[in-house]
Amino acid sequence: MEITGRVRQSSHPRQSTGQAQHARHIVLDAPLAGRLRREAGDALCRPATDFYELERTDLEGDATCKTCVERAARYGVRVITTGAADTAEAEKIAKSLTPKMREVLPAVVAAGAFRDHGLAALPYGVTYPSLQALVRRGLAEKYETDETFADFTGKVCPIRRYRATDKGLAVLDVITFGAVEDGERAEQDAVGEHARTTHGSTPTDAEHPDVIAAREALDDLAAATMTDHHDPSDPTDAEQDVHGYLIEPRAPGSVRVHWLESGGIGRFRLPNGQALDQITDRLAKAGWTVEPRRFNSRFVVAERPAETAEGTWRGAWIGAAPADDALFDLDPADAEQGALFV
Repeated sequence: MEITGRVRQSSHPRQSTGQAQHARHIVLDAPLAGRLRREAGDALCRPATDFYELERTDLEGDATCKTCVERAARYGVRVITTGAADTAEAEKIAKSLTPKMREVLPAVVAAGAFRDHGLAALPYGVTYPSLQALVRRGLAEKYETDETFADFTGKVCPIRRYRATDKGLAVLDVITFGAVEDGERAEQDAVGEHARTTHGSTPTDAEHPDVIAAREALDDLAAATMTDHHDPSDPTDAEQDVHGYLIEPRAPGSVRVHWLESGGIGRFRLPNGQALDQITDRLAKAGWTVEPRRFNSRFVVAERPAETAEGTWRGAWIGAAPADDALFDLDPADAEQGALFV
């Protein structure tokens, strides 16, 4: 009996763009018996249960998983493809995308099928305005699953997810492998060129220990892509797509966290209020002391857990001060004179 398979995408929450491009597997239509045993729905490289998520949608083009390709040839599995993508149409669409959409599309593909669970829960690198623009162009889609959840009233609602479409994957191939003419690519890159950026803080504050600690606590939330010249109180037109949390260091051991939408800081209202609630929740679960907020607060203020800074200087020693010999070895004469450095 002939064994056939389909090309399908696997994904996981922290999947990079490069990993996504090499995660197109051959999934079997029927069980495979013999030396290699696989059930229908398993990939040739490993069972479906070993993946974080293995898509059910067939993809255009060839598989990129080397193990799947090698085993398909070895065990005589015929791969059924949905037909070659319309390269001309994909090139045309790729040329029409804005620089921001060209940045977001790979992030959507890398995220796989991700849940529609509020702005703060968007995958890393995905911004809501650009995601909706990709949906309107047919490069991404929003769909319902068999999964459900109960909202705050107890009502059972279907879970909705986003994912890239076959057309979106074809356009990503064009962008990735250089089918767009070099001149047009250079022109688009020049338009999208910005100063150095960091995620979740300005580049100046990125290495601050309190900012680093807060970023770890907020790891699963969307982080704003910031430059040092970005002013959230007066965002430019080019900064309208920026959204996510922004961490600012305050007094030693303390940070202030804003939520940015359309590049600016909004008042406490939906969706900003929900985002600030999620920021508060993540920091509190990580052991931070979060100051109570007023109804119209625009930010969250929190202090690091003391144990994470034990033996460090924050205007005074947190916890027990290190032994003197761990700091400096003073000569008795210098110590009597109150010398700090020798």
